Amino acid sequence: MTARPLAAVLRSIGLGTGLAVAAIGAVVLVGWVFDVGLLKSVLPGFSTTKANTATGLSLAGIALALLARSAVGPRGRLVARILAVTVALVGLLTLGEYVTDLNLGIDELLFADTPSTVPPSSPGRMGINTALTFVLLGSALLLLDVARCSGLASQLALTGGAVALVAVVGYLYGVEPLYGISSYPQMAIHTALALTLLAAGIMLARSEHGIMAALTSDGAGGRMARRFLPAVLGVPLVLGWFTLRGERAGVYATEFGLSLLVTVIMAVFGTLAWVSAVSLNRADARMRESEARKAATLEAALDCIITIDHRGRITEFNAAAERVFGYRRADVMGREMATLIIPPALRERHREGLARYLATGEGPVLGRRLEMPGLRADGTEFPIELTITRLPSDGPPMFTGFVRDITERRLLEDELRQAQKMEAVGRLAGGIAHDFNNLLTIIAGRARFALERLAAGGSAQRDLDTIIGASGRAEMLTRQLLAFGRKQMLKVQMLDLSEVVERMRTLLERTIPEDIVIATIAARDVGRVTADPTQIEQVIMNLVVNARDAMPRGGRLTIEVTNADLDDTYARTHPEVKSGAYVMLVVSDTGIGMDRETQARVFEPFFTTKEPGKGTGLGFSTVYGIVKQSNGHIGVYSEPGRGTTFRIYLPRVDDATAPASREPTTTGTTREAETILIVDDDEEIRGLASEILASEGYTVLVAQHPDEALQASARHPGTIHLVIADVVMPGMNGPQLFERLKASRPNLPVLYISGYADGAMLHYGVLEAARTFLQKPFTRQSLMAKVHEALEASRA
Repeated sequence: MTARPLAAVLRSIGLGTGLAVAAIGAVVLVGWVFDVGLLKSVLPGFSTTKANTATGLSLAGIALALLARSAVGPRGRLVARILAVTVALVGLLTLGEYVTDLNLGIDELLFADTPSTVPPSSPGRMGINTALTFVLLGSALLLLDVARCSGLASQLALTGGAVALVAVVGYLYGVEPLYGISSYPQMAIHTALALTLLAAGIMLARSEHGIMAALTSDGAGGRMARRFLPAVLGVPLVLGWFTLRGERAGVYATEFGLSLLVTVIMAVFGTLAWVSAVSLNRADARMRESEARKAATLEAALDCIITIDHRGRITEFNAAAERVFGYRRADVMGREMATLIIPPALRERHREGLARYLATGEGPVLGRRLEMPGLRADGTEFPIELTITRLPSDGPPMFTGFVRDITERRLLEDELRQAQKMEAVGRLAGGIAHDFNNLLTIIAGRARFALERLAAGGSAQRDLDTIIGASGRAEMLTRQLLAFGRKQMLKVQMLDLSEVVERMRTLLERTIPEDIVIATIAARDVGRVTADPTQIEQVIMNLVVNARDAMPRGGRLTIEVTNADLDDTYARTHPEVKSGAYVMLVVSDTGIGMDRETQARVFEPFFTTKEPGKGTGLGFSTVYGIVKQSNGHIGVYSEPGRGTTFRIYLPRVDDATAPASREPTTTGTTREAETILIVDDDEEIRGLASEILASEGYTVLVAQHPDEALQASARHPGTIHLVIADVVMPGMNGPQLFERLKASRPNLPVLYISGYADGAMLHYGVLEAARTFLQKPFTRQSLMAKVHEALEASRA
């Protein structure tokens, strides 16, 4: 639970003081109503508080109580001001009576006063000092909540309180001139006390303004003032009174009493000075320590911290700001921030915003996180994140900006967006390729069956040849889509990329014209990678062909292979990359280059800048897919008119002795007595495969879905030599079906077929051996080769 603020506590004391003053006035009025001398003069022989004085005290006390409330409404403030004007007016009229020696009839307006108790010239009239105090305190109450007049109100209250306090001291020490002027009416003792309380209450009611603000502040000055003030007011008063009483009683001589008074006052104030000095020294040490921590925090902060004053001039510029913006702190202090770190296009908006805030106190940027361009000392712009806050200050406003260089974050966001886009397009491409593969299997297979049944020659044969040729080209297109979608089957083995490049050199030289110079560079001790050599050759060929097309007037083509180590810094700016050891393949050309917009889309399928008919737009996307499927990373750098460089990073492996994938061997032997179970939910694929196998002499069992396959297996009395199963089927996938079939036929081999490849196969657990999988679309030859391979393996 937090402590109540000091200003609120003092305001409550001011409210209580107002009520006490109003009560004193009311008690005196009761004394006038019932003619009770004790209530009017406290003690016999003391001056009485006049009726109009008591009325003024009550009115002033009520006004103070209204203004000291925590929530003062417009009506309460209006009533308080009317009462304050009344009090000041009564005092002013009374002073006028003294100056002009006229009787305005206000002195005995409420009650008649007896001539024997006052000088005959002014019955019922308050004293001159009382009237003056009424004017001062009434004016202070009137100005208490007037804008820009709180300081004046505090000074008026202090002056009025001083007049009343002098009267109190006069009564305390028995010095009549301090509470009465010549033969004029004197200020009564309870009047003096009430007016002193009223003055104090006025200052306490608004302790956050005027003179009281210094006394109530949380600073060292405020603490010292609060420590000294009671002693300053109380010690001399009390000690003086005791000293005077001792002298008058004859206890000691005047000299001794005065010496004692001075000695005690010196001791008290000396002690207070020592205590304050110790306290201030500790506070100063804490402040120095705090400043040191602040300075260390500013210097250690990774974000830029820049402070400006109300004129927009820099007052703080930490070490991070020096690093980011390229200025030295000493060179920017006192200079306008807008001309240094804000781009020219935004400077006027900054100045207008600052001026608007200073005029209205409103600003749309304070406390918000903004992204905008910043300006370095060398004139380059870069993205920053900015948060501005106003520093608490009693003087003109100051503002601190927390600035973060988000260049790296923007790069990460761009990389992530690009990776997500490529991943989404890759999934789409893979799915489309799968559906096409099913269709192409049917189209090409049926066309080949029809071709086999036709006599040689004739237009029908030519038409079928055209269909088969188009299917082959479509198959190549889907393979490229699968490559981009990272869904093709790879035959991975240990590779030396420099050997691959050297082996391809002759082919590459035949591919490019003579006006293009080709250079290959291989560093010593280049590490090995695990990849599919055929796919790597396709990557190199695609990049070389695109480089050739980018240099229609000749140029230079460079292929370089070297080791590369990617550190954490590189990995942070490329989210899809893991730090570690890589082999880097670089293909550079001196061609026409690409702008940034083209680079952002270069790996998208079907995106091309070539003329219609000059390219499919799948060359770079195929490269991208192969590299990604090989757990690598590819980057491109290009400038219009300055050529293009592709860098491919493939993970480097230390083991140089990994067995290469062995190509499967096939036999052309037909096993007429062997039975094969085909399971595929696509009727056309199922029918095509059944016809091919039946034409080769196999006994074929056909099932539309896994449950039907289980029933067919249960009904068949003889051996089933092979099951050919689609991987993805409704209800139960291929591997799950195979496990069910093996329960009753333990030695049953399997051949999986699918329009999908690696991505889906890994998910379904199919890639334990390449010989167990056949990629759609398949031909009679490819199907029979895989069937023979699976059957031979089962006999081994």
